[in-house]
Amino acid sequence: MTDIQYVGEHLWVHYTGHFLVLFAFFSAAFLGIIAYQFYKKNDGDKALWWSWLKIGFLAHTLSILGIISLLLFAMSQHYFEYQYVWAHVSEELPTRYILSAFWEGQEGSFLLWMFWNCVLGFLILRRKNIYTVSIIGILSIVQLVLMSMLLGVYFFGSKLGSNPFLLLRHTMDIPLFKNAEYTALIKGNGLNPLLQNYWMIIHPPTLFLGFASTVIPFCYVLSALFLKKYEEWLKPALSWALMSAGILGLGILMGGMWAYEALSFGGYWAWDPVENMSLVPWLVLIAALHAHLIAIHTKYSIRASIIFYILTFVLVVYSSFLTRSGVLGDSSVHAFTQLGLEWQLLGFLILVTCIPAYFYIKQQKEIPAHKTEEKIASREFWMFIGSLILLFSAGLMTFTTSIPVFNKLIDVAGQIMNTSYASYHRSAPVDVMAHHNRFQVWIGVFIGIISAIAFMLRYLGTQLNGLQQGFWKKLIAVISISGLLTLTTFSLFSNHSIPIISLLFTGWFAIVSNLYILTTIIKNSPKSATAIISHIGFGILLFGILFTGLNRKNIAPERFFQEDIIMGLDAENADKHFLLLKDQPKFAKGYWIHYRHDTMISKIRSYTVDFVKVDSAGLQLDSFRIYPQVQYDNKLLKVAASNPAIKHYLSKDIFTLVAQIPAVQMDANEAKKAEDSLQFESQLITLNDTVFGRKHYFILKELNDQFKPTDVQSEPEDQSLQAIIEVRNLDDSMVYIAKPGIIFRSNLVYKFPFNVEKLGVRVQIPDSLYESLVPDLNSLSFQSFELKEGQSYRINDDINITLTGFDKNPSSPLYSPKPDDISIAAKLTVQSKEKSLLLKPIYIIRDTKSFSIPDRSIWPGLTIQFNHINPDNGVMTFQYALHQPQTKIPIEFSENVARTDYIVMEAIEFPGINLVWLGSLMMVIGLMVGALFRKTKH
Repeated sequence: MTDIQYVGEHLWVHYTGHFLVLFAFFSAAFLGIIAYQFYKKNDGDKALWWSWLKIGFLAHTLSILGIISLLLFAMSQHYFEYQYVWAHVSEELPTRYILSAFWEGQEGSFLLWMFWNCVLGFLILRRKNIYTVSIIGILSIVQLVLMSMLLGVYFFGSKLGSNPFLLLRHTMDIPLFKNAEYTALIKGNGLNPLLQNYWMIIHPPTLFLGFASTVIPFCYVLSALFLKKYEEWLKPALSWALMSAGILGLGILMGGMWAYEALSFGGYWAWDPVENMSLVPWLVLIAALHAHLIAIHTKYSIRASIIFYILTFVLVVYSSFLTRSGVLGDSSVHAFTQLGLEWQLLGFLILVTCIPAYFYIKQQKEIPAHKTEEKIASREFWMFIGSLILLFSAGLMTFTTSIPVFNKLIDVAGQIMNTSYASYHRSAPVDVMAHHNRFQVWIGVFIGIISAIAFMLRYLGTQLNGLQQGFWKKLIAVISISGLLTLTTFSLFSNHSIPIISLLFTGWFAIVSNLYILTTIIKNSPKSATAIISHIGFGILLFGILFTGLNRKNIAPERFFQEDIIMGLDAENADKHFLLLKDQPKFAKGYWIHYRHDTMISKIRSYTVDFVKVDSAGLQLDSFRIYPQVQYDNKLLKVAASNPAIKHYLSKDIFTLVAQIPAVQMDANEAKKAEDSLQFESQLITLNDTVFGRKHYFILKELNDQFKPTDVQSEPEDQSLQAIIEVRNLDDSMVYIAKPGIIFRSNLVYKFPFNVEKLGVRVQIPDSLYESLVPDLNSLSFQSFELKEGQSYRINDDINITLTGFDKNPSSPLYSPKPDDISIAAKLTVQSKEKSLLLKPIYIIRDTKSFSIPDRSIWPGLTIQFNHINPDNGVMTFQYALHQPQTKIPIEFSENVARTDYIVMEAIEFPGINLVWLGSLMMVIGLMVGALFRKTKH
């Protein structure tokens, strides 16, 4: 294949991309060398090295931007000769989803990570301090490792990285690439339908900025260990840590919103392994922030802060390892496909773990630490306890999520020892949500109470000689108010267990205590309100979790009225899902639910469903229309995703989902099987006549020669017919109307069968209709007429023929052209009553002989032949014959058609869902505004 001169490949992208990847890799290494040299040189030489550092970082950033721009350009231009473009883009993909397709793959997500690292690096260079150069040096090493994931070169026989600019023919060996023009034959696979959502445009970059930003606190503490400056980093690093926590929290929140609005599990958090491993670094980062604040104010917890920030970034890398190594491929819908990068990722993880651990252990005794512990009545003590609880929460999640890793390590050990250790495998929890909730509920209780007490001690309690006078009264008052509010509101929930009541009290305690503090300090210390807002947000979030978790209810008919849902569903699913027949409203939990119709546009089938809420007297209280969807894969072979539709209210959401559709609509193979299984019977029928099948009988009531279906563009030469047929069951008197149609157009036939869904009957008009309606040519009596172009000829009062032009490249199912043929078709517009159509008889000269290919109209009955051309005067000679259609037309019907006029729906009422979003947003806003204030201050 190397000797083939390929046509259509844009090789400049390939070579430019490879150059930029190599340049980015070596420029990152160059930055690390410059940073090292900066500290080795004398003070007089450092200005020059500082200039080189900025120039080098700019060059590295431009190379990263060049790679991203080039790859996005190739994707937008559909250069499918590139494996990355072919794997993630298709011609049908809307332009707005090109960015989603870019970071769908591992290579694009690594580039997004590196892009944010570059942005963060420039911000670091603008705020120069004693750690700036070392931070840039450490950041450049991180960039170097990440860039190695994109090299795609072989090193001692092993492939290093996966290059996004690989040509498709370099990644697979198939006969297609023996064709020099293969680029014209390939189409892209397209974007995963689950990711074709507006959240996927904004959620991943936000989340990756959050992940990437954890490197800055990591760089600060590692620089402190390198430079042995253990306290100076505390103030400048705090704003970075707050910003990182805020952005990472926002990214996680966006992920929850995407899951809620785009996924089908009916909620915003499912304890999916990848969800867990995005939350774990954030929890540890929050723990680090609290230890950091302690260290700034009291010099306690400097060691803990260092450990927590290192652990945060280690967990970010570990999260990347889990999602990209293929370990979670069977346990998470979010995991990337395996690219052979697991050993590089493992090396990255070992690198960011072992180097900081080495320096910390080596210098541990040098790091300042108080010999006495904090007093139990101090806010610092309770803040540190809260940090430890957050760390414990993260550890529990990491342990459960890492079970596949543990099993993998057991297998590797077994291979080394040449024995099987499969009996030591751990099993993941059967009910993941119940497993995590069992522990995390109590952790939420402890965190909420401890953080509230710590805040009260911070602003209302501690002073130099102990607690302020009246502190206990304030605390008892807050507890009493919270307890009273708990007693007042616990009846709102269906579950009154001790953990639930404890969590409810915790939410009230967090809100009441922080509101009290806020009203006390807002005048004197408005900047302190940012942290209080975050803690109030945490209390509101607890309420949202309780409301949505306990008070959510499925809107479904009573099981007694679901006799039509006998579809093999178990009891649990029968209480959640219900069958909706088209145009047959069903009553469920105070709502009349009416499935109107469905529409297929591109790869999305959208359903129109009406909800009408009524009171006990049947009076309408509310109504709304929703459009849940199912989305097919990029090849239209099967359903790939079910997209919910949500009706939003201030106090609740109504979440709806099409849980199941007919098998013939879900899978192309099932549809083919169903079509192949149909048994058609053909009969001739006359107007107002009746024909009988095995279970039904059919009456032809009307024939419509003006048939124009809405989903097919009409053409002048169309000849169409629609039959209006009454269909009745032999066992009852119900009447159903079938309206099958057919269009004859040049060499094509378009059939429009009609399904009577409630009877399982399909009626269609076969191709043989044409022969039934037009007689044999030999039986016709022809008459001649002459026309010039633009002239008309009237046959009778009803039919007028006009010669409007000619077609020099005629086609007909009756005509097979030969190389020496001279052929031309006359364009004859036939006007009959209110109908106009175009007939195109053909005149042919072959081997000095001439003959005609007639064109025929079934309605009105007319056949026209093109017999002669007089080149001297431009007169054309035609022949026409009128014929009456035969009295019988054929119809075909099948009585074993699978029904498609139903959907299985799930509808859930989520009360208090907005409390989840409000509480989470307040936490994020508090962190980010706090970062802004700290930046201004320091």
